Amino acid sequence: MLNAMAEAAVHYLPQNGARHIPFVLGILSMPLSLLFEPDSIYFGVLPVVARAAGALGVAPISVGQAALLGHMTTGFPVSPLTPSPFLLVGLTGFSLAEHHANWFRITLNSRSHEMLLREIAHSRTGDKGRILTISPIAYRDEDYALLEKQVTAQMVGAYFGELIDRPVERYALAKISALNFVLHRPASRGVTRSLALDTHGKCLGYALLNLEI
Repeated sequence: MLNAMAEAAVHYLPQNGARHIPFVLGILSMPLSLLFEPDSIYFGVLPVVARAAGALGVAPISVGQAALLGHMTTGFPVSPLTPSPFLLVGLTGFSLAEHHANWFRITLNSRSHEMLLREIAHSRTGDKGRILTISPIAYRDEDYALLEKQVTAQMVGAYFGELIDRPVERYALAKISALNFVLHRPASRGVTRSLALDTHGKCLGYALLNLEI
């Protein structure tokens, strides 16, 4: 029966679009997990799609991998048809509706490329009275383009907020894969007048490495 269903499906799938089947299945696996329990997907839907894709020249293993990525990484944790989400909400005290709402909110608000600056760079700093310089330096030359694009003067200014009282100046040092930021602190926060260690350059330099990019 599965073979017959796959053969019938081939006639409805465009030949020139067959290579997109794994991608489309990966996207659809998440909403499908809300409608079908895992056995129905893996023993009913997936064999038909994989065989139809194979008849069109697409490796069936690619279809299986796409289904796993879509279902197991996104669909499975929220499916009301599997026991794990019920165990999860039971242990945490949340309702299933709250779990779904929070999961979708976090997913939609997240950025897949988000990372901390410290993952691609280290920093050097310097103090002279109210003036502070911070230089993020890329660990690898190939990461400099990302550093230059993402870490702007406006972003650094917003990050430090009231700790500075003038717009941040940025200088690109491409030959050494680094940026140099010049910051001006209020008189009360200058390194020679303040007893607070957290306004010193080394502390602020380490703080900048926690910037999300």
